[in-house]
Amino acid sequence: MTEHLSTSSSGKPTSYSRVTLSRIMTAVDVNLYGTVHGGVLMKFVDDVAGAPRPGTAAARR
Repeated sequence: MTEHLSTSSSGKPTSYSRVTLSRIMTAVDVNLYGTVHGGVLMKFVDDVAGAPRPGTAAARR
């Protein structure tokens, strides 16, 4: 069976998609050891997963 890659309207496979978000961690985001809380990182991952791709209907809302 051959594997079918999903393509966007531009004809490129979804593997060409990339989302880049950055955030400066502050004293509120770290614990007493100076490392970032795991829950803060998980929320950041959730934010990235829910970020709409530029040029889509969801991004224009």
